[in-house]
Amino acid sequence: MKENQDIKNSPIIVKLPILISLTLAGGILVGATFFGGHNKMAGVTKGFNKYREVLSLVETSYVDSVNTDTLVDYSIKKMLEKLDPHTSYFSADEAALAKAPLEAGFDGIGIEFNV
Repeated sequence: MKENQDIKNSPIIVKLPILISLTLAGGILVGATFFGGHNKMAGVTKGFNKYREVLSLVETSYVDSVNTDTLVDYSIKKMLEKLDPHTSYFSADEAALAKAPLEAGFDGIGIEFNV
């Protein structure tokens, strides 16, 4: 076996990975520009900024002291109630209470009688 064997690649083989990389980058750029979620997120961002500003004003300028965590949980619950009757929000405390009976052991064979 020769130790000083020359490697000869054609110019196309050398340029092919660069061409594929540029094509992939261009496709990602075009896809993000035309099919990205920029327009979808614009409404969410605008609504979030409005909500954050109102919450900040209530926290700093409201006449009484306000628990903002309670306000946030309440507003999330009310927002999700507007969607449909099956969508709901549980706070961390409510989720722990709902999960507690399921973490206990189950006994029996799973028979249920309806009278």
